[in-house]
Amino acid sequence: MPGLDSMSPYNHSRKAGNEGDVWKHSVLLAVAGTMPVGEQVLYVESHSGAPMHRLADGGEWQRGVGRVATSSACASEYRSAVLPWVRRHEYPASWVLVASQFAGRAKSVRLNLADTSDEVALAWQQGNASLLPENVRMEFEQSDGFELAIRVERPTLVFLDPPFADREREWQLLAGTCMHLRDKGVPFCAWYPYSWHTFPDWIVETTRCETWEVLWAQCGSKPSQNLKGCGMLVSDEVSSWMRTVRSSIAHLPTCLGWELRIRRPTK
Repeated sequence: MPGLDSMSPYNHSRKAGNEGDVWKHSVLLAVAGTMPVGEQVLYVESHSGAPMHRLADGGEWQRGVGRVATSSACASEYRSAVLPWVRRHEYPASWVLVASQFAGRAKSVRLNLADTSDEVALAWQQGNASLLPENVRMEFEQSDGFELAIRVERPTLVFLDPPFADREREWQLLAGTCMHLRDKGVPFCAWYPYSWHTFPDWIVETTRCETWEVLWAQCGSKPSQNLKGCGMLVSDEVSSWMRTVRSSIAHLPTCLGWELRIRRPTK
């Protein structure tokens, strides 16, 4: 594995609604609204985070969902989904948005969610049923989300979203879990932060999967801790569904002045 880029760990609460969330959640909503589903949906998320986050004055959300919410030019499915929350100065977890999308397309939706954080586990004890439609049932466990993603049988969609607190371990686990899911034919998306080109190149070649990546800043002459963008590594099935709605997926990056690029493994 190549040398890892230097970056700050992703923190769900502190960074909720930032540029990375805008990209990951707009992609997830597009996938959940496009992929074929039956009467029952099983959605798995590896690092679920707390159900809801407060949007504090001066927070990173102002560069992300704040820009989307205040610009009618950014009209999109994502904007429509998050606008009611932003008006209450809140921002929901990925699974809240995805579950609501699936709930309108399937008879029943089951969520299998995991997070190792004690703080997140405590938040779950406060009850979250009111966040979701009536046909959605959720199960949360305080455990290793990578193991959960591998363990669950026949999921409809898996989303891998590690915090990258233990960077080397989590990059390796992300690649290994994606390859396992790919070999089993499980549709998946995996979010990653981007601050230098080395790791995105490596994970594409290692997993033989495609990434849909956005950049909101250009890299300098050497690696830095500043986040330049982020990407979604996706299975072949997910990539094919995304291509059918590529123009709508590309709308937000265009509106926000971001560069969208698709990385593919070399032949």
